[in-house]
Amino acid sequence: MSAEFRFIDRGYKKSLILIPGWAMDYRIFSGLELGYNYLLPLKTHPFTLAEELLAILDKKSIDRVGLFGWSMGGFQALDFALSHPARAEELILLSIRKQYDPAILEKIALKIKRNKKAFLYRFYLDCFYSCDNNGWAWFKDNLMRDYLNNFTSEELIYGLEYLAQVSISPGKLSLLPRVRIFHGEQDKISPREDMINIKSLFPEIDLVILKGAGHLPFFNPEFRRYF
Repeated sequence: MSAEFRFIDRGYKKSLILIPGWAMDYRIFSGLELGYNYLLPLKTHPFTLAEELLAILDKKSIDRVGLFGWSMGGFQALDFALSHPARAEELILLSIRKQYDPAILEKIALKIKRNKKAFLYRFYLDCFYSCDNNGWAWFKDNLMRDYLNNFTSEELIYGLEYLAQVSISPGKLSLLPRVRIFHGEQDKISPREDMINIKSLFPEIDLVILKGAGHLPFFNPEFRRYF
């Protein structure tokens, strides 16, 4: 599968690539209204997004780009920023964790093989803050059926294999000029303690923990104000 991107010129000076998390795609960012042009990854490979992104930046003559990486996308954003620091305008990480336990990821792969839709439904539900009825309703009406039907077990497990091999540490973050991290206080997927620990080791990080937010902090009405 060849990588595909879509550039949306929204009339701003700076551009931002929106990198989604596991079992999601760029449409999860549909309600995001930030002051940037958007670069959306339509088809990418977890292990090679950094090089695919570099190629599209060169093709479109974009000198530098901001990186907005959510969940698994945060690791991919960090990969690019570390590999091509001169092309990274800023690094914004959301709902990430230091690393995932490979043994737990293997168990998830088995559950997907047994009943993909049942596991995904529970995963999507856990992504939402329990009181975010509007966000959950929008997701069910607009994305969930398509996600349940069209994400294959193979590509989901491929994403898990990527997650089993990546990690984030203050040592890596310290190589970058500025890092902003947003995290939901009620995140069931990525415990906030991970980010608090990293913040204690690397005080230069701008860490915002949003109350009333789960694994999708950008769904929170207060997100744009804090951003």
